[in-house]
Amino acid sequence: MQETYELWIEKNSIKEIAAIRKLTPQTIGGHFAKLIGSGTVAITDVLTEDKISALAEAFFGYKEETLNPLKEKYGDEFTWDELKMYKSSLNAG
Repeated sequence: MQETYELWIEKNSIKEIAAIRKLTPQTIGGHFAKLIGSGTVAITDVLTEDKISALAEAFFGYKEETLNPLKEKYGDEFTWDELKMYKSSLNAG
């Protein structure tokens, strides 16, 4: 995860970091969920304001532990990584 963070600081995208590290973008997305959850990276550094607003609306009043119901409801509007990152941001710090 530290290597992912260092590559991010160097202004690489998630896809670029995945290629450099020879990992999938989903794995790197998981790293970002953890980095956001720990407060190391801000959600606003990774996702656009529009995406964050849409996620905030989707998560409003959401109490489930898993993300499956949200993914089923919103389908392709949000990726699994976006859902994980946003959920992590709610518990950041």
